[in-house]
Amino acid sequence: MPGQGSRVLWANLLRLDMSDIHRIADPLRSAKTTPTLAPVVPLLFIGALSSGVVIWVALTSGLYSDFVLWYESGRALREGRDLYFSPVSRPGFRNMSPPQQVVLMAPLAWLSIRDALIAWWLISAAAMAGCVMLWRRVLPQGWPLALFALLFASPAGYLNVRYANQSWVIAWAVTWAWVAWRQQQFRRAAFILGAAASIKLFLLAILPYLCWRRRWTAVGWYLAGVVTTVSLGLAVCGPEAFRSWYMALKELTWQGQGLSMAVLGALTRALAPRFSNLEPLIVMPGLIVPLWLAVSALLAGAVWWSLRRSHSSDIDLAAVLLCMLLVTPSGWVYYLPLAAGPIASVAAIGPRSWWWAVGSVALLFPYPLLGMGQPSAWATMTIASSYFWGGAVLLMAVLRTAGWHTMLVRGRSQAHG
Repeated sequence: MPGQGSRVLWANLLRLDMSDIHRIADPLRSAKTTPTLAPVVPLLFIGALSSGVVIWVALTSGLYSDFVLWYESGRALREGRDLYFSPVSRPGFRNMSPPQQVVLMAPLAWLSIRDALIAWWLISAAAMAGCVMLWRRVLPQGWPLALFALLFASPAGYLNVRYANQSWVIAWAVTWAWVAWRQQQFRRAAFILGAAASIKLFLLAILPYLCWRRRWTAVGWYLAGVVTTVSLGLAVCGPEAFRSWYMALKELTWQGQGLSMAVLGALTRALAPRFSNLEPLIVMPGLIVPLWLAVSALLAGAVWWSLRRSHSSDIDLAAVLLCMLLVTPSGWVYYLPLAAGPIASVAAIGPRSWWWAVGSVALLFPYPLLGMGQPSAWATMTIASSYFWGGAVLLMAVLRTAGWHTMLVRGRSQAHG
C-alpha cells in the first residue's frame, strides 16, 4: 500500500485539500454539514409570506388560476364530458395534463372548487414534508431544511402555490425513487419513475439514460410503470380522452414566458415577435425550432461526455434531470423541486465553487420582476431569461463536479493499486 506521500502527491496534482480526498469513501457522510448558501430562517419567512399572500388573495377573490382547469377536468370526467375542451377553457388555456392525472385528481371534483383547492394545497404541503424527510436520509445534516428554504422562497415555491401545480407531489415521487435507487432497490425506483413519467412526459428522458447504462431490468420496470398508469387513464377515460389531450397540447403557445428555464423558452424570447411585452433580440421565428434542436443535442452530448466515466448515480441523475428541464418544451422553473435532491447531493460532495452560488441566485430572482428594463433586447436576454441561465449554470456545476469526482476516483484507485 502506498504511504502518505502518494496521497499528498495526488492531492497536489488535483489542487485539492486532504478533506476532499476523504470524501470519496462515503462522500455525503463526510460532506459539508453547514450549508453556506442558505440563511434558513429568512428564506422560510419569505416563502411563508409570499405563499400566504397568494393563498389569501385566491381565497378572498375567488380567482383560482390554473387549478380551475384541473378541477373542471375532474368534473368533466365525473359527468362524462370532454376532459379538455370545456366552457372554462380556451385556446392557450387548457389542461395539459394527461388523462391518468385527471383520474388521480378526480376525487377532488366531489368538493366545491374552494374546498378542493384547499385540499390540494394540503396535499402539496404533505408532499413538501415528505421530500424533506426523504432528503434527510441522504443529505448531510442541515442541508434538507436549507434546501427546502431555498425552494420555498424561490419562484419554484411561490409559483407552485399560485398555480396549485402538481410539482411537489411529483417531486416527492421522484425523490422517493432516487432514495430507493441509492439503496439498490432498482426495480421499485424504476417503476416509480416510469409512473411519474406517464404524468410528466419530460421524465421520459430518463429512459434513454437507463438504456445507455444498460440497466435493462430497470428499463423493463420503468416501462411497466408507464404502461400501468397509462392503462389506468385509458380504462377510465377511454381513447377519445387521449385524442382530446393531444389536441389541447397542440395549442401550446406560451413557451416564451419568463418562467420557462428551457432552451426553447430562451430562443422564443430572443427570436419570436414580441412576447408578453418582452423585446426580442431579432425577429427570426423560423430559426427557433432548428436552434432548439441543435442546442438540445449539444447539451445532451455534453452530459453524455461528462458522465461517460461517472461512478456516481447522484451525479448522473442530477445531470440528467437538469438537462431534461433545459431541453424539454415544458421546462418551467416550478419543476425544479424534482431535481433538487440529486443536485444538492452533488453540491454537498463537490469542491466549493461560485458556479453553485450564481446558479442559485439566478433561480431565486423574483418572478414579478422579470419584466424589468423592457422594452430592451438586452433585458430580455438577461433579466427575463434568469431562470434559463440559472439552470444552465447549475448544469455546468454538476458536470464540473462529475469530472472532479471521476479524477478523484481514478487517482484513488491508482494510489492504492
